[in-house]
Parts: sequence; C-alpha cells; structure tokens
Amino acid sequence: MKKHISIFEQSKLVYTKVIKNPPPFGDAEIVSFELAGQQFIAISAGPYFKLNPTISLMVACSTSEEVDKIWEELSEGGTELMALGEYPFSKRYGWCKDQFGASWQVLPSNWEEILFVGSEEQVQRGNKAILEMKKIDLEVLERVRLGVSD
Repeated sequence: MKKHISIFEQSKLVYTKVIKNPPPFGDAEIVSFELAGQQFIAISAGPYFKLNPTISLMVACSTSEEVDKIWEELSEGGTELMALGEYPFSKRYGWCKDQFGASWQVLPSNWEEILFVGSEEQVQRGNKAILEMKKIDLEVLERVRLGVSD
C-alpha cells in the first residue's frame, strides 16, 4: 500500500485492522486508505477471494509525462495486460496488474472528449490522430480535433 500512496498526491494510509477468524477465511486484514483524495477500504480475504482484471482503477493523467511516470510505477513488478502502445484506440493507453494483483488502466485525462465528443468530423480527426501517435501529445490532439493548424 505504501507504494501506491507514494505514487498519487493527496494519498494516505488511514488505518489497518486485523479481524481474528471471521468465517470463511480466517484472519482478515482491513486497510483504509486514500488515493488522490478518494477513500478506499480493502480486505485481505485469503485464498477465497482474489483480485481479477474485471475491475480496474482508471488513472486519468493530465500530461504524457504523467502517463509514463504512473505507468512505470504501477506496472513495476506486475504484469502488463495491454502494454502502452498496443490498444487499438490509443498508443499511450496501458492496462496492467500491479505486483499485488490490482488492475490499473492509465490514460490521458481528456481521452473521452478527444475520442467521443464533438462533431463527427472532430471525433474522426481525434481518433485518426491518436492512432498514429506513439506517445500521446494532448495539446496536438486537441488542435487536430478542432481542426487548428500550427
């Protein structure tokens, strides 16, 4: 948990508590924490309940540099489910399972606007531009989407 708290601003460990022998899994550790100001409570439930990628936390980043930094830290020691650059709509999108088994998706903060909001022409330009990028440049994407040239 300390690793995750160090990645995101406005993050902290609130408390940990061990509950002795609740059925069906024996001792369970409860952890309350905040990541980026959002409160979470997690429980260690032994072999009965396991994390899986059907639920993942999405991290919307404001810059390409932030995407890279957070991706590197979250994926370290874990497993890449979709490496940066391999998802059909974005070459800077990444999906990983961290070293603890939690699933994370890392992408630009305005990805929905770039890919889905605006006229049909704007949406097509945004999608075309993002598919051609090896590293997402949000400023360039917004200019392309709006049809503004340098």
